[in-house]
Amino acid sequence: MTTIGVFRLGMIACACTALGACGTSSSGGAGGPGGGGGGGGTPAQAMAAFDAAMDEGPKMGPTTINPKGKANYAGKTKINTINENQTGFSGFVIGDLEMEADFDQDTLSGTATNFKGQIDDKDVTLDGTLDTANITGNEPNMVVTSDPIEVAGQKIHTTSLLGALEGKLKNSLTDETADVQLILQGTAFGANADRFQGGAAAIIGNKDEVGFAFGGSGEFYLDRQ
Repeated sequence: MTTIGVFRLGMIACACTALGACGTSSSGGAGGPGGGGGGGGTPAQAMAAFDAAMDEGPKMGPTTINPKGKANYAGKTKINTINENQTGFSGFVIGDLEMEADFDQDTLSGTATNFKGQIDDKDVTLDGTLDTANITGNEPNMVVTSDPIEVAGQKIHTTSLLGALEGKLKNSLTDETADVQLILQGTAFGANADRFQGGAAAIIGNKDEVGFAFGGSGEFYLDRQ
């Protein structure tokens, strides 16, 4: 199975670097954008709506308590695709996220599906589902709250999310299918971890060969339901 053509993404290093770069620079408000990733409208409208949603998270302020119990989250992830020669961007895809966080057990589970967007100025759909249940390696799926730290005379917590989802996606433009791993790394915002947002990385390849060979960087947000 070919290792490029599903996203035509950049190298793994680019994707992993983006996790740090995107962790605090993006966000989204309650509710999600339309367009790609399950909504109505064109890919361009989906891109604009996603970017607008990503401006809302910091307005909520960081979560400073230790969340308890379980919570369901829904949101979207956008992956910026890189051209085959890795010399520039070729487009983007946006997918739907549905996750469950168990703050008492520090665990995370869920899926990513319904990826839509544009690559090389052509509308594309990536059919298939990425699932935390498909992860068989050491990649963690967790929500972790720090020990309290004192800030301005108050003891506060910070809560982080690290997710790994895996599956197969088929490119509607090329009919190619590839193994895809999606990595999410973000921070909680809002009074009670009402939102997670941060960086995303998509890593693509055939695990039966030399491992994941290509990747792309992006962002995500998840809103508590």
